Amino acid sequence: MAKVWVTRSEPGAGLLASSLQEHGCTVLVAPVIEISSYPSARIEPGLGENSSPEVVMVLSGHAARAYISSEFLASGRNSLHIAVGAQTGAVLESAGLTVAYPAQATSEGILAMPVVLGLGKDSLVWLMVGHGGRKVLGEKLLAQQCVVHKFEFYKRIKLQLNSLVPTDICVVVLASAQAARYAGEQWFEAKGSAAVCVVVPSARVAKIALEIGFNNVHNTNSTNPAMVAQWVRTYLSSTRSE
Repeated sequence: MAKVWVTRSEPGAGLLASSLQEHGCTVLVAPVIEISSYPSARIEPGLGENSSPEVVMVLSGHAARAYISSEFLASGRNSLHIAVGAQTGAVLESAGLTVAYPAQATSEGILAMPVVLGLGKDSLVWLMVGHGGRKVLGEKLLAQQCVVHKFEFYKRIKLQLNSLVPTDICVVVLASAQAARYAGEQWFEAKGSAAVCVVVPSARVAKIALEIGFNNVHNTNSTNPAMVAQWVRTYLSSTRSE
């Protein structure tokens, strides 16, 4: 039976694989990214004493887990926390934090939130992120005259798969722009078809997947394992009935 290729890093890969298997899918868990945590957060710019943010924005589950186990949690505990998605938010809520969510699980979705639009001169915002990635959120907040401190807790490392057999794969699940680039590079090096079903979590990742060369791209607007698994199951059922 053809497999669903899960390209995301752990622990998300395992959660998604389990949900897919519960829906009757055969799964290949082969992440194209590994997370390497820093011994301590890299902060830009440096923090002054007694810094207490108005808002803490957390852009990944990895960042959420690092943040709640760090010394910075004490200063941010009473702040409003904004999670980019439900899984990230669940990590924060497990630490007893108040969490808000954007309608769309992207940086643009966060920027469209009324509470974020209301931030202005001297509003102190903390961004919890990994190294690299998009700069749009920080740039827009600075344009609103917010005071922004970026906390980098980890970096992403590209993983080169030892063997990839595209003919064994019927669906490729991508979770981020960087994963899309790494997975696409290895897929086409292995002579994979551009017509394979590619599942993405946002319009931005869909655009990148199309630019890479995939032409059968589907946006679920979610990284939630249960929702993605249900979409894949419905897709596979529909293709079998054709």
